[in-house]
Amino acid sequence: MVADHVLDIKALPGGSWAEYNVKGKKYEEFIIDTDSTQTAAFMLLDVKAQLANPQYIPWMGGYFGTLGDKQVFCYSKLHYVAGVVGLAEDKADPLARTLAAQLH
Repeated sequence: MVADHVLDIKALPGGSWAEYNVKGKKYEEFIIDTDSTQTAAFMLLDVKAQLANPQYIPWMGGYFGTLGDKQVFCYSKLHYVAGVVGLAEDKADPLARTLAAQLH
C-alpha cells in the first residue's frame, strides 16, 4: 500500500502498489480505487499532466509516457486508475490488459 500520492503525484491519493521481478525485468503495478468513474477519469488526467511526452493509447483509454526516469502506462477503468511502471510500452501493454481484466 502507498499511503498517499501514488507515483509521487500530489494530486493522487494512496493506493495498492506491487513490485515484480520476472526473468530479470523489474516493474511495478498500481491501482487507485476512487469513488466514481468521473473521479478516476480526472485522476488519469492528473497523471497525464505529469508525464513527459504522453501518448494516448486508444485501445486502453490511457496514456504512456515517462515520469522522471521511469516509463508509465496508465489508464482508468470503472472507478479505478491503474498502470504499469518501469517497462516499455510493448512490454507494459499485455500486463496492463491482464490487470484491467481483473478490475470489476
